[in-house]
Amino acid sequence: MSAARRRESDPGSTQLFGSRDIRKTDARVELLGNVDELVSALGVARSNLDHPGTDRILALIQARLLATGAAIADPDSRHGVGLTAQDADALGQATEALSRSLPKLTNFILPGGNAGAAAIHLARSICRRAERSAHTLSTMERVPKPILDFLNRLSTYLFHLARRQTARSGETDVVWSKSEPLTAEDLDPNGA
Repeated sequence: MSAARRRESDPGSTQLFGSRDIRKTDARVELLGNVDELVSALGVARSNLDHPGTDRILALIQARLLATGAAIADPDSRHGVGLTAQDADALGQATEALSRSLPKLTNFILPGGNAGAAAIHLARSICRRAERSAHTLSTMERVPKPILDFLNRLSTYLFHLARRQTARSGETDVVWSKSEPLTAEDLDPNGA
């Protein structure tokens, strides 16, 4: 029976590179889905930006994430794609530079700012999920260290990039402050 026929008869499986069947509930498929969602979220962020430099940066990151997905889908590295330590190191250096250029944080902030910044914050949280799923997979089988390092550093970089986008638009971060329990009046859209 061909692989295509097996998938038709077993919709709970999918194929990786090399015609390897794998269950859709497998940790590798979960990681692939999270990386794919992150690539798409960065596309949404790009569509909400008005700064060509940030758009270019996010396009470069999307390309490296596609290489990440290819490496995850090809655990035997037959296609020679993936990340290197240089990718994570570059993110670390860029994060330090961004962090130095922004006001020091002493409190949590509420994600938002403007449409571009909010979209980058959303991508950051998806990146954190992708990183968690990479670590889950790494407890079962080998995940290349550059993938783990890249996802870890990318989420931090995206946090600072979102803050930079907020500042670039002339807005300031909204600092979180302790709030009281909600009331029905708080949630009435007519009262706002």
